Amino acid sequence: MRAMVSKALVLGVWLLMGHPLVQAQGFLERAQQAASGLPADQPQTGLVRAGELRAALVAEQAAAVPGQTISLGLRLIHDPQWHTYWRNPGDSGLATVLEWALPQGWKAGEIEWPVPKRLAVGPLANFGFEGDLLLPVQVQVPADAPTGSTVQISVRASWLICRDVCIPGGAHLQLSLPIRAASASAEPSADAIFFAQARAAMPQQDRAREVSAFLSDGLLSLSWPSKAESEAVGFFYPYQEGLIRPAAAQRLSRTASGYRLDIELGESPRTALSQLETARAVSGIWVVDGRAWEWTAALLPGAAPKALELVDAGMTAEEVSIQTKGASKGQLGFALAILGALVGGLILNLMPCVFPVIGLKVLSFAQSAHSRAESVRHALIFSLGIVLSFLALAGLLLALRAAGEAIGWGFQLQSPLVVLSLALLFVVIAMNLMGVFEMGLFAARLGSVSLDSDRPSSLNSFGSGVLAVAVASPCTAPFMGGAIGFTATAGLPETLAVFTALGLGMALPYLLLSAWPALLNRLPKPGAWMLRFKQAMAFPMLAAAAWLFWVLANIQGPDVVLPALGAAVALGLGLWVYGSFIQLQTARWGAVLSLGLALALAAWAGSYAVRMQASEVQRVTTSGEPLDLEWTAWAPGLPQALQAQGKTVFVDFTAAWCITCQANKVRVLQSSRILNAFRQHEVVLIRADWTRRDADIANELARHGRNGIPLYLVYRASGGPPNILGEWLTESEVLRAIR
Repeated sequence: MRAMVSKALVLGVWLLMGHPLVQAQGFLERAQQAASGLPADQPQTGLVRAGELRAALVAEQAAAVPGQTISLGLRLIHDPQWHTYWRNPGDSGLATVLEWALPQGWKAGEIEWPVPKRLAVGPLANFGFEGDLLLPVQVQVPADAPTGSTVQISVRASWLICRDVCIPGGAHLQLSLPIRAASASAEPSADAIFFAQARAAMPQQDRAREVSAFLSDGLLSLSWPSKAESEAVGFFYPYQEGLIRPAAAQRLSRTASGYRLDIELGESPRTALSQLETARAVSGIWVVDGRAWEWTAALLPGAAPKALELVDAGMTAEEVSIQTKGASKGQLGFALAILGALVGGLILNLMPCVFPVIGLKVLSFAQSAHSRAESVRHALIFSLGIVLSFLALAGLLLALRAAGEAIGWGFQLQSPLVVLSLALLFVVIAMNLMGVFEMGLFAARLGSVSLDSDRPSSLNSFGSGVLAVAVASPCTAPFMGGAIGFTATAGLPETLAVFTALGLGMALPYLLLSAWPALLNRLPKPGAWMLRFKQAMAFPMLAAAAWLFWVLANIQGPDVVLPALGAAVALGLGLWVYGSFIQLQTARWGAVLSLGLALALAAWAGSYAVRMQASEVQRVTTSGEPLDLEWTAWAPGLPQALQAQGKTVFVDFTAAWCITCQANKVRVLQSSRILNAFRQHEVVLIRADWTRRDADIANELARHGRNGIPLYLVYRASGGPPNILGEWLTESEVLRAIR
């Protein structure tokens, strides 16, 4: 995770969680105590003490020359055993950030990063700096800069400094430089020695090697031609964050044409891999024997050099055979994603959020059971509504991602407008099913079943498919999470294919039911029972509406409940007026006016509920656990930090709108057997609440190959990557993981 740390202490607190050795107890208190280390309002000159280091803004030249470039730099002198971070911080941490305040026309470049050190932290590793460090930046002086004057340059520097704890720090630094004619350009400053030392630590361009990059089964492989009989083993520091496992050994092997460096990919490097797909190159620093070269390796398709080409692999034959399967990995992953989507869509029909629509569809089949052709036609139209709705969701998801949004499955239910609209829609459907009003086409558009005709309409069937997807969107069935997670880095054709398979899987039972005459013949014939069944189906719809009002309260706060329910009551009043007077053509002006006022009141109350800002309300907790079992709010890096302290950590990625999450909570996580096991094994419980949009949680889901929730992770006290549990939890699965 990359972020800007400058003026907001709260943001610094969240980013602080990124280091694996952050102490869980007293964390917020230490962050508040570190507030004095953040940049001050008044810039300071010279070497300034800022917490656990000293900082200064220095220049290589004694003066600035119009039309030329000067070298400025942030000098950091770390206290012993403290370190800050490189541009790619490794397993955790945050890079130092500079925010310049320059005169008009002056332009500052990017930080020229020296070669970092690999800092071991238990089972993890970070990339950073200790001791005396200079971060140079080239600044362009405009040609019209007035000579004979003095320029004031200031910079706000922000960093994360760590030892056994991590503290956000910063300084507001200033430097005064005279502006002189070109004849004075060669005059060095007293700090020029630090720039010379920094340049000696910079990587050099490597023009002797033509490096290529390949991706194969969990490995990044860098290959280059060479006739040398041997080559020293070094270490490759990639610029792309999250691409590799910083703590893993990097294996150098000799091939028939040169050498190959195999590097284990990160635990879930999806974000970094998507950057590689865009850049088509791997960039970083190759360090060997105290020297460093900057590499830019073109990313080539296919697997790394075959096992038969390896002359001196330094690995077992089994390891080599595993690596050479990379060429088919993409196709295999796509095939598994399609299969998972089909099975997940099929199981999705059993989720509680889809039950009301199943009942309506069964009623529809009963109406058309006398005609197999009619049943098949409506089943196909129903399936088309499902598939097109899934494709519409996929298209919207892809469009929002292209715009830079961090979203995933169920993202639409993070919007108060969508949640309230669905809740009111369910109220309308329930009143229609109870017979409060009959609108024929209007009812069909809502996806309900109109009983004032002998057979359901095509629009009815299509609307039922759309409604099925709408109410299924908060659910994640087994096999479905991995399939949708595959689309996080897949191309457009593969993504659309997976969502199509998901829709076909959900529609499959209805297609089979409509095409199987023996099953259709067992359905009851149309009769009075259908009216009672229709009225009974109103109650699951009202239950779904009640649940959505609860979701809305979790998004906007408890104060939203009154206007939201007021909108539902006003809407119900309007529908009753319509069904009792206007629909029966007995309406007077008073009824029409009452309908208009009721609908206007519903619209006003609904818009007021949607406009309520989260800052104006108090969030409702979704935990509902006993008071003696405390859940900690998730933050980036917190599970790894606790794991590094030897603790077992259980992480629950959940949301109020995720019915599967709520079902797992009641069935498993709140059972006495699991609660006792959590206490017995001293498991630290962490909850990542995705009820409202959170880019950090979305990115964390993507790191683990997921695009939606629920997601359950267990970090073992012994270290290593987390265990990923199934979407539909079982007690035995949780017990095995924490033991």
